[in-house]
Amino acid sequence: MKKAFLLSSLFLALGAAGCITIGQGFIKNNKPPQIVVGKTTKMDILKTYKQPVSVGTEDGDETWTYVSYHANVFSGWTSDYFFVRFAKNGTVKSYNYSHGSSEDRGPDRY
Repeated sequence: MKKAFLLSSLFLALGAAGCITIGQGFIKNNKPPQIVVGKTTKMDILKTYKQPVSVGTEDGDETWTYVSYHANVFSGWTSDYFFVRFAKNGTVKSYNYSHGSSEDRGPDRY
């Protein structure tokens, strides 16, 4: 009962604040990561971006995923997605970074 009260109080406070953040702030100033394919290592990525949200595989290669999403009732939302694919030798094989925001979207933009 006490736990349910604490959780409901937390959600009420978040709703009153009008914002929510999911993931970690791994990207600074909306700038894509500085990575050199074939040279940057897993340890380099860990030092810079900390632990990934998830680890998986793509075509047999280990992949790490980073996500950051922030929404505010008053100022809209922003999202950052960063996917890193590693070669068998532990260096970056490929990566993809994307950023979006509520300011970038909308029917009048197209």
